[in-house]
Amino acid sequence: MWVQPLVGFSLGLALFLVGLLVMSRNLVSSAGSRLQQVLAKAAGNQYLGCLLGTVVTAVVQSSSAVNATAVGLVGSGVLTYRQGLAIMLGANIGTTVTAQLTVLPLTEYGLWLTVVGLLWWLIGPRRGIHRYVGAAVAGLGGLFMGMQLMQTSLAPLGVTVAQRLFPAAQKTGPLNAIGIGVGVT
Repeated sequence: MWVQPLVGFSLGLALFLVGLLVMSRNLVSSAGSRLQQVLAKAAGNQYLGCLLGTVVTAVVQSSSAVNATAVGLVGSGVLTYRQGLAIMLGANIGTTVTAQLTVLPLTEYGLWLTVVGLLWWLIGPRRGIHRYVGAAVAGLGGLFMGMQLMQTSLAPLGVTVAQRLFPAAQKTGPLNAIGIGVGVT
C-alpha cells in the first residue's frame, strides 16, 4: 500500500530535480552575461529582488525551485548573497500567492511545455540562444510534470496519514484542528 505511492513520489521528485537543473543551467547559458546584468539590476534593490522572487514563485508555483535556483546563482557568483536573500524572501512571500493560484491547473501543462521545449531545441536554429531557451522550457515542463507526479502519487496516502496522525483533530472540531496544525508546523 505504501510502496507504490512512494515510488511514484520518488520518480516525481527525480523528474522535478532534473527539470529544475535543466531549466536553471539553460537559463544561465542562454542569457550569459546579460542574465547577470538583468538579475543584478532587478535584485540590486532589495524590494525589486523581493518582488522578483514573489512573481517567479507565483508563476513557477514552487518556492523550493526559486530558492534552489537563487542558491545556485549565488554559488556560481551571478548574484551576491544579499541579492539572493532578497529573492529568497520574495519566494517565501510568493508561497502565499501560490496557495491562491492552486485553482489554476498550471501543472497540467507540463507535458506540453516539455514537448514544445524539446521540439524547439531539436528543430530550432542551431545558433544563438534558441537551443538554450528550448531546453529551459523543456526543463520547466519537466519540473511541472514532477510536481504533478508527486502530488498524484501521494494523494491516496493523504487521508490515511491525516487520519492516523491526527485522529483528535477529526473529533474536536475545526479550531482545535487549526491549533494542532499550527503546533505541528
